Amino acid sequence: MKPTLAIYVWGTIAAALGGVISTWGQAAALPSVVTGGLIAYWLFLSLAAECFWLETPSGNGMVSMSLAVNLGSLFVLPAPWALLVAGTSVFVADLALHRRPWLKAAFNGGQTTVAMTFASWVLQGSTEGADPILWDARVLLVPAVFFVFNTGLVSGVISLDSGDRFFRVWKENYGHLYHALSTIVLFVIGVSFVTTYHEFGYLTGLAYLLVFLFIRDAYHRYVGERRARLEKERTEIREEETKSEAA
Repeated sequence: MKPTLAIYVWGTIAAALGGVISTWGQAAALPSVVTGGLIAYWLFLSLAAECFWLETPSGNGMVSMSLAVNLGSLFVLPAPWALLVAGTSVFVADLALHRRPWLKAAFNGGQTTVAMTFASWVLQGSTEGADPILWDARVLLVPAVFFVFNTGLVSGVISLDSGDRFFRVWKENYGHLYHALSTIVLFVIGVSFVTTYHEFGYLTGLAYLLVFLFIRDAYHRYVGERRARLEKERTEIREEETKSEAA
C-alpha cells in the first residue's frame, strides 16, 4: 500500500473514532430511553438494508439502501449509538456480504461514521433554532452534508489508489444528478420510516425492506444504462486517439 494511501485510510479510521467520542455530549439531548433491544433492532435493519446495494457506473463505488436506515437512526438514537450502528453495519456487511479485506471494510465503516458525524452535528444545530422554518431548513442540510463527506472520502481513497485525479473519480462515480437525488430520497424515506416506526412499532422495518427492494431494482436499470454510456464514450475517445496517432 502506498504511504499516502495508508495515511489516508488510517487517518479516516482515527477520525471516525474521534467522531464517536465527540458526539457523546449530544446523547443527553434525546429524552428517549436507549435499550439493548432498540440498538439491536436498528443494527439488524441497517445490516439487512446493506443487502440492497448497487455499484456505481464505474464499478468503484456503491450505493446502499442502508443510508435511509442510518440517517433515520439519527432521529431516534443518541448520536454516538447511531454512529456506531452505521459504522458497524458497514464494516460487518463488507466482511460478510461483499468479501472485502478487513482494512478496506474498516475504512468503509470509518468513512461512513465520519459522514454521519458531520450530519449529526448539523442535526444537533437544527434542534437549537427557535424558528420552525429555520429548523426545517437546517434539517434539509443533513443529506447534503452526508453526501459531500461520504462521496468525498470514498473518491479520495479511489483517487490515491488508482492515481486518477480526484475530481474525475468523483464525477464518474457520484457526479451525476441521479446519485444526489437518491441520497435525498433515501433521507426522506429514512425520516418517514422514523415517523411510521413511532406509530406502528418494529414491524414497520419489514415493510421498508420491501421498499428498498423496489428502489434497488429501479436503480439497477439506471446504472446499467449509464455504465453502457460511459463505456461507449471511452471507446469513442480511444478511437479518436488512435486516429490522431495514425495521422
